[in-house]
Amino acid sequence: MKLTREQNDAVKARGNVLVSAAAGSGKTAVLTQRVIDSVLNGDNPIDIDRLLVVTFTNASAAEMRKRISDALQKVIDEDKENIRAAKQKMLLESASICTTDSFCNNLVRENFTQLDIKPDFNIAASSQLALFSDSAMNEVIDSYYANDDEDFFKLLDMLGADEDERRFKEAVISIFNFTRTLPYPDKWLNEIEKQYTDFSFERSIWKDIVLEECKETAEIWYLKVNSLFEEFDNFIGLGNTFDIFSYCREFFKTVNQLAENGQWDSIITACDCYSVPNIKVEKGCDEEAKERLKTEKGNIGKIVKAIKAKLIDSSGELDKQISENSSHISKLIEVVRRYSENLLKIKKEKNLFDFSDISYFALELLVDSSEDTPKKTPLAESICSRYCDVLVDEYQDTNDLQNEIFNAVSNNGENLFTVGDVKQCIYNFRKANPINFLEKKNSYPVYDGTSEKSKIILSGNFRSSAKICAFVNYIFEKIMVESIAGMDYNDDDRLVPLGNFSEEDNGLVSFDVIDSTDSDRNDCVLQAEYIVNYIKNTVGKECISSNGVMRPVEYSDIFIMMRSLKNKTQDFVDTFKKAGIPVSSEVEMGYFVLPEICMIINLLKVVNNPIKDISMLAVALSPIFAISPDEIANIRHNHKKMSLYSAFEAEKDGNPRVASMLDKIKLYRRWSASMSVSSLVSRILDDSMLSQIMLSTENGEIKKTNLLYFIEYAKSYEKNNFGGLSGFVNYIDRTTSSKRDINRKYTVGDLNSVKIMSIHGSKGLQAPICFIVNFSNEFNLRDCSNSVVLHPKYGIGLRAFNNVTRIKKTTLAREAVALAMKKDSVSEETRLLYVAMTRAQNRLIMLSVLDNAEEKIAKYSSKNTVSAAQIKQQKSYFDWAMSAISDCFKIGELKDNSAEFAFSGDFGYKFNLIKSDDIVEIMEGAVEEAEKEIIDYNEINEKLSFAYPYEKILGINSKYSASGLAERETFERYYCTKKPSFMNTGGMSASMRGTLMHRFMEKCDFFKAEKSIEDEILRLTENGVFTEKESEYIDNSKIAAFFNGSVYALIKNADTVLREQRFIYEMSVNELDSSIESDEKVTVQGVADCVVIKDGKITVIDYKTDRVNERDELVSRYSAQLELYAKAMNNTYGLPVEDCLIYSFSLGKEISLGYSI
Repeated sequence: MKLTREQNDAVKARGNVLVSAAAGSGKTAVLTQRVIDSVLNGDNPIDIDRLLVVTFTNASAAEMRKRISDALQKVIDEDKENIRAAKQKMLLESASICTTDSFCNNLVRENFTQLDIKPDFNIAASSQLALFSDSAMNEVIDSYYANDDEDFFKLLDMLGADEDERRFKEAVISIFNFTRTLPYPDKWLNEIEKQYTDFSFERSIWKDIVLEECKETAEIWYLKVNSLFEEFDNFIGLGNTFDIFSYCREFFKTVNQLAENGQWDSIITACDCYSVPNIKVEKGCDEEAKERLKTEKGNIGKIVKAIKAKLIDSSGELDKQISENSSHISKLIEVVRRYSENLLKIKKEKNLFDFSDISYFALELLVDSSEDTPKKTPLAESICSRYCDVLVDEYQDTNDLQNEIFNAVSNNGENLFTVGDVKQCIYNFRKANPINFLEKKNSYPVYDGTSEKSKIILSGNFRSSAKICAFVNYIFEKIMVESIAGMDYNDDDRLVPLGNFSEEDNGLVSFDVIDSTDSDRNDCVLQAEYIVNYIKNTVGKECISSNGVMRPVEYSDIFIMMRSLKNKTQDFVDTFKKAGIPVSSEVEMGYFVLPEICMIINLLKVVNNPIKDISMLAVALSPIFAISPDEIANIRHNHKKMSLYSAFEAEKDGNPRVASMLDKIKLYRRWSASMSVSSLVSRILDDSMLSQIMLSTENGEIKKTNLLYFIEYAKSYEKNNFGGLSGFVNYIDRTTSSKRDINRKYTVGDLNSVKIMSIHGSKGLQAPICFIVNFSNEFNLRDCSNSVVLHPKYGIGLRAFNNVTRIKKTTLAREAVALAMKKDSVSEETRLLYVAMTRAQNRLIMLSVLDNAEEKIAKYSSKNTVSAAQIKQQKSYFDWAMSAISDCFKIGELKDNSAEFAFSGDFGYKFNLIKSDDIVEIMEGAVEEAEKEIIDYNEINEKLSFAYPYEKILGINSKYSASGLAERETFERYYCTKKPSFMNTGGMSASMRGTLMHRFMEKCDFFKAEKSIEDEILRLTENGVFTEKESEYIDNSKIAAFFNGSVYALIKNADTVLREQRFIYEMSVNELDSSIESDEKVTVQGVADCVVIKDGKITVIDYKTDRVNERDELVSRYSAQLELYAKAMNNTYGLPVEDCLIYSFSLGKEISLGYSI
């Protein structure tokens, strides 16, 4: 690819480099090219295994590895003698291209001896972690109750645990989880405790943020009152409007100045003294204007009260309040620490951790934090010398803990190359900290090739049309400002369009607003129906530019993005399907509530205990057995006092389906007695054909995948738990009863379909046509109302609790922390909007639903630029975007409810106002059209009558082992083919002893063993073939009998002796099973113990150590295996097989099968 100047700088720059890469700027390609340049070019190329490349997801790591591999292969193809490129391709497999979690995991496993953990630890499932958490928390609470801790009881009251401890537990766990993204949680907790114990109102950061909020509120309402002056100027009969609004304006001006000067108590006094003049009505007064003035006056009065409420109390009283709360905070932090210690102890006992534990272990290995100033460990120094360059992708999404790790492995950032876009930092729920990125961006000089630290700006956008780029720039210059987003959208951030677009397609930006007045349809259905109409008029009928060439629009060209998918996706999916439009969507839901998982869980519960009526009923009704409700009702009616299972037993003789179901349950119960849980689940799924049943339903592949995951879930349980099926069923019950389900995400639908996704899910993707729906929905700020609020800078905020009155009251700390959280949430909303808008390549459509829409959009018409303070107080993307374009939006220019407005030269946007009644009519037409589609019944009949041509060999594998073929019949008769370990009374099982005998016959020198078996065993032990312990279990007498027999005489006189002769042999299915007529081939592989060649003829010898004392049993069990060996040796050497011999160490003699070829 041809690089821009800035991209080339990013490839070549060395040192501590930050690349600020705007949306669509090709950062992944640049990162790949930098790796290639580092390993192939320059005076001192670096081997690729001396680079550490960290990506955000496993998928990104895999993509990066593939891109690098393809780039290296391209170099090799162009220059076959490029040894350097070939070497790097070979080293790529071992190169450190991984996620942060993967890097930390490998580091901890390699250095576990420096930590108090075992090397074979596993990552715990979320359900396991939930149970660990419950145990740790209950142990902490019980200890406080046992000690009758009065301060603890007061803390319980404060956190609302007077009825139960759930809220208290949630508060403690939320604080603990919050600290798990901070590099040094203990230090943070110490600092937060000091905020309370060493509190001074004048020095408090809490005071400052509350005053800032008051200042902004006063500024907004000062401007609002100014606009009211103009609005009421023309009304007749309101004599003192000027006095009222003058007083209000002066009040807000005063509050603004007092807040600016930090005069807390003076603002409270001003609010107490607020007394606006009464309304004076003159003759001929406009009654509507009078009522409107009353309303506005009342609104202003509410704002005055709200300002005072924010300040809570006087500074002196707040000093006392914080002092009283400090003991509660100290106790809370003590509880958090004890919970943390208990939880880690349990995890270590179980040898199960989560990813945050692994990250902390990694940091412990890399940084010594025992002193006030953390310093690198010798291991960190070693890693720094190992990696010449550390490259981090999506750097804006890292948290403080990860950032500390990156600095530790890169010589404190000396060779750290970071790439990202802070405007796309949208993972606040994972505590991604955009400040890490911003500090570098704001302080590093622009790259000039000389500075140790530098930044490179990639502003070229190869994704979106010029119109979309211009619109994004126009919007975010207004709303992405320091006071709202924590950053300013400046010249460095502006998108510069560099994409290859045809002149016939210059892009589209559209505001589409649906007026839902008097509509009884919900917002999602209205939007879905509107989009259906758009799709019907666009797909296959209009063209878009793709790489400079015009082509028809396809379904897969369309993205529908929304802030949250929860409870919203299904309306869109159902509406699209009704109109015959293929759709795929992200679905996130609990795992244990999925129908297919409920089926297998209920079946396991019945297998474990068939007397459970609810589970028995669910199993009977399930598609596995399909007993009808009427049948079950009749059976229950006939046997009211029995369990349902017993009732089925009583009726089985007259009901073949019930009898079949009971037989299956009994079979599964027999299996459960000897199988592991995962094996049982796998066998039941195969036998019941539940996976195949699910495949025949909608989204069958996903349902089948869910069932296969259940097997893995069972295996995970087995690794760390004991108790068999009963324990597994109880484990699932505990998990579900504690509401700790596994959340899994699925993408449902076809490839060529309209995609519905969350804005988070769209990150890194792009589409020609993008809808942002629910554009007018209010931001979700519910977290700011939690009983415990948390912020990395402002700490922990709690409500105060009066033990006498039992009344809770807000505190300065809580108000401050909640405001900081709100500020961060609003800041992230600006970044989410940026991500959504920059997914679009050709067309960007923002879709809103408003009641009384015309009235609501009118307030944005022909306005001057709205202040940042006003924008900050707004509650939706629609409000933000309309505020930004209000200087170029004129509602009066809407003709037929549509118009185009220019905001910058040739760039503009379209505005459409749609009535909901029109959408209903359009939708009805779309459904009728879909229903008129011609159904080809001949094609359906042909598909239904299809017969799979290889149905007879469905149960045949394509590959077998020779011993496995021989044991097929045995396995079908008995699932368990070896004695349980508890029945082995000796130190070593019979199978292990047999293995030792086989190993001796494979490794021994026949001639030395013939002279002295003891000496030969000693020699092999000294050479490491056996351990001292193993050598004690070799039966010398049985080996001596072999060397004294005729088989050894045959070996001794042979021309050639081949031991452990491996082979691969191809045979027909008919040879494998004579009942099946098929020429299809299967592959058999195996190892013959001994092959003797004498006078051009082969004798095959197989050693058997099992304790079978009957000749006929040995022949029956192993003749098929030896026949295969004979055919394979004949095929391999082209020599006739004279005989096949079984040498039984148990019998002490050989058995001739008399088989020859």
